[in-house]
Parts: sequence; C-alpha cells; structure tokens
Amino acid sequence: MVVVLVLAVYGLARLTTGGDGSSSLRPDGRRVSVLKDPETVTAIAPDLHSMPTGWTATSSPRVESGGDACSASTERQCEGVLSVARSSFRNAYDQSAFFLVTACASADAARRVYEDLAGQPADPAARAQTT
Repeated sequence: MVVVLVLAVYGLARLTTGGDGSSSLRPDGRRVSVLKDPETVTAIAPDLHSMPTGWTATSSPRVESGGDACSASTERQCEGVLSVARSSFRNAYDQSAFFLVTACASADAARRVYEDLAGQPADPAARAQTT
C-alpha cells in the first residue's frame, strides 16, 4: 500500500515542473503541467473495471481538495497538496489494494511530498549527499 502511494506521488513529481503551476517544458523537451482539476485526479485513480476479475471495490474513487485533501500529521507534509484521490479493493484471498493519487501545486511540492513519504530525497544528487 505504501509503495503504491509513494509511486503515485513520485510519478506526479516526475510529470510536473515549474513553480507556478503552468504548463512548461522539461529539460528533455516534453511538455508537462500540474493537475489542477480534481476530476482529472479522480480519473487517474483505478476503479473496479481497472482491477482483475475477482476483486471488489471497498471504496469507489473519490477526491478531496483543499484542507480535506491531506490528513498528514504535520502542516509541512500537506504544503502544496491540491487534491487527493483514493480507491481501495479486496479479493477473495483476503488481499487488498489501496491507491492514492496526490496532485501537488508544483514539481517542487510533489518532490517534497515524495521525499517525506519515502524518507529520503528524490533527487539522486541530494540522495548521494545524505549517504
């Protein structure tokens, strides 16, 4: 569950760039932008049709925005979080899957949220300095 959460935040950190939330170009030439629309964030979270046969939804994809979007223990962890979409599933073998998609206001905010979740810097250069 934590792995899925970390990967979702990390993916958004890699997709977004720029501090103002506008569309911009990454150094590799790809155009990226911040996901500002909560409905787009909800659409990214898997629904029951995305899961293999035999899984049941324990919660449908839902989105929370603003202050409701973040339930972290510190305000710093919530800084820059625009919206969060969640969905969860269970199968007959008592296995469960939980998905959390976090949209942040900037690439820097997404990187910081990822680092908080992973407990280490997302940037390889910064990671080398901490080891």
